[in-house]
Amino acid sequence: MLNYLNIDDYEFELLCQDIMEKKLGVSLRSFGRGKDGGIDLCDDVLKPRIIVQVKYYMRSSFSNLKRSLSKEVERIEQLAPEQYYICCLKELTRGNVTDIYNMFASYMDSAKNIVTQLEIDRFLTDPQNIEIARKHCKLWFSATGILSEINNQDIFIDCASLLADAEEDNRRFVQTPLFDKSVEVLEKTRSLMLIGDPGVGKTITSKMLVLFFAKQGYRVRYTTAGNVRDVKNSLLIDSDIKEMIFIDDCLGQCYLHISETQENEILSLLKYVKMTPNKIILLNSRVTVLNAAKERSQEFLRYIESEKIKLYIIDLNDMGNVYKARIFYNHLILNHVPNEYYSSVRTHKNYRRIIAHRNYNPRIIEYVSSMDRYNSVCPNKYYDYIVDRLDNPEDVWREEFERRLGSVDRILMAVLYSLTDDSIELEILKECFTACLLQVPDIDFTINHFEAALARLNGSLVKVVQPSTNEQLIQVLNPSINDYLRIVFNKNEPFWEYVKRSAVYFEQLERLYGDKIDEVILEKIINGSILNIKDRIRHIDEIVLYGVCKFKILDQRYTELIIPILLEISSGVFVSKDWYEKDKILFSLLCDPLFSFYKIDQQILSNKSIIERMLGDLEMESLVEVVNQLHERFCEKRRSFQITQKQFQELLEVVCDSIFIAIKQYAYAYFISDFVQDTDIDSIIDEITKNTKRPCELDEIAGSAIDRIHDMVEERAKEEIGAALENINDIYSNYISDWIDNVSVPYDEIENAVNSYLQPDREDFDIDRYFDGNSDWNQVDRILDKELPC
Repeated sequence: MLNYLNIDDYEFELLCQDIMEKKLGVSLRSFGRGKDGGIDLCDDVLKPRIIVQVKYYMRSSFSNLKRSLSKEVERIEQLAPEQYYICCLKELTRGNVTDIYNMFASYMDSAKNIVTQLEIDRFLTDPQNIEIARKHCKLWFSATGILSEINNQDIFIDCASLLADAEEDNRRFVQTPLFDKSVEVLEKTRSLMLIGDPGVGKTITSKMLVLFFAKQGYRVRYTTAGNVRDVKNSLLIDSDIKEMIFIDDCLGQCYLHISETQENEILSLLKYVKMTPNKIILLNSRVTVLNAAKERSQEFLRYIESEKIKLYIIDLNDMGNVYKARIFYNHLILNHVPNEYYSSVRTHKNYRRIIAHRNYNPRIIEYVSSMDRYNSVCPNKYYDYIVDRLDNPEDVWREEFERRLGSVDRILMAVLYSLTDDSIELEILKECFTACLLQVPDIDFTINHFEAALARLNGSLVKVVQPSTNEQLIQVLNPSINDYLRIVFNKNEPFWEYVKRSAVYFEQLERLYGDKIDEVILEKIINGSILNIKDRIRHIDEIVLYGVCKFKILDQRYTELIIPILLEISSGVFVSKDWYEKDKILFSLLCDPLFSFYKIDQQILSNKSIIERMLGDLEMESLVEVVNQLHERFCEKRRSFQITQKQFQELLEVVCDSIFIAIKQYAYAYFISDFVQDTDIDSIIDEITKNTKRPCELDEIAGSAIDRIHDMVEERAKEEIGAALENINDIYSNYISDWIDNVSVPYDEIENAVNSYLQPDREDFDIDRYFDGNSDWNQVDRILDKELPC
């Protein structure tokens, strides 16, 4: 009999769906939990003719099963299907089957509509249904039976390490499309290497592949940690015997410890398998170690890249939310997580945020579901604990980073982290890495350390992205790596000093110094080294201008930089500091000592377009401050006879034109939609309707409401502009009142806002359907939105 203890209730439902579809010759649909109305599977959503109820009662009594089915009677009577089937994972007596049939006789042809565990077992062991059985391989490659057979092979290598947790792995394993593809590749090409970053499931997938082929009659030759020679010595001389070679971490767990002959031994083994039809070989490796081996052995590199062996990367991003949910559920069951803990995960469907978390990784899931972990927190804090571990996954990456990377690789990771949380151009990373390496003593520069380190790290901790442009980008493989690096580097100040001293780009300084960046800017402006810093986002002169204005720096080296950058001032935030915006820059430049030292007046008086640029796109309050300060400077020049009355008047006209433009822009950009939302439109329409003695169409009423609201908005805008400009210099006030009287807000904006309000309300949509844009969430709910079995 097949081992049904290895599958959970959701896996049993998938099994029943496959079985009943073949039995009945129809396609069946499953439903998300809470939306099925008592239906697990049916042929048609709107008018089901066939309904299948799935009952996972292997560990429960018949009385509990009968009680549960009795609750379905009323719903089935309402749906009135032509045929009703029950699939039950339980051995039933003839009397049990009769009792159930009597409950639903009106909707069953016979008692054969009740499919028990015995019928399921007979169906799956029928050779005609082998494809369904293979699809649910956890049922039939029972670890106990197969591994006891393997154990009897006197030349089975390193058996204990494979058997140690095989039973547990078998229950925890989720059969993904990658597993099915691996089986197909091994059957066709007989050689496969699974590669991936730490924690994604290389080893457990490999173990299940071993069990799969052991069930097909293959003898297993297994070793780990790269002991390839032992496997070679164990191979049978008789080539007719079916053998599977499995080498876990085939190149060793750390590339620093790869033996000099490791690649050659792997190659000879691969070539032997290719020449021997009854042999198959499965390898797995960390990407870092594989890349190091390819770098060191040209022959190994040529063989791997020649498509003579298939390489498949385990990528959780390709796995999908349903498989992630199944992995999570299996870990919860296997580790006996109590429902008092799980309730905080179920509340508000919090599990969705776990499944969708950017740092989701089976290794983290295994970590948080272990008994000693969840027992360390209160039950109602368990969800918060899981999210905290996902947000701060330092425990996952610590071993990979600290024990398995060389110092040069750590430097590359540090430099990458210093540049970005996202991606960076390869050439920029190389430039910064080289600058950092120059700070490290005793480095052998006869080696191309950048290419070597990048090759080792590619696919393990970083990845190379080739966008539509020709320039390659480098980024970390998983966002959680950045989270880990942030913690590690913040605790290792001496290590950071190498990167800080060698910083090439301003982004590095910002990320490395954080809140202390102003101290660095000040120091570098004073000693002039700021001019040697590059910046990818802004011109470094903008940073100079920021520092000069903030710290009132008077330095002749920067005189020629100030005005050209001033001419390039654009709207919004002038530099990266959101609390030091364009208006603050301008106000500082218009005040002494900067105004006189950098001869701002000479530039303003000789180029009126500078004034227009200075005043453009300022908020009303900032405009008033800058205009008042600018006017004071004009008056000083006039009193000291540095400008004539005519020049003074021309400058005033330029300022007036800028204020006029600012008023029009403010009115045009007035937050009309916010105003309309805060307006009681229903009351306005009621008033219009009451004052109209004849019947009116909706369009006519809407037109009147739009006119009324337009007048209200325009009046409000005028009030706000007047209040904002109240403190401006009196010489401009005479003009402003006339300008405000002529303020106009866009009519079409109000028309759109009112018509949108008057549109009939749309029917409420199902938010679950659109959560994270993924249609799989209903299936995720079916897996996770329930109490865990005791």
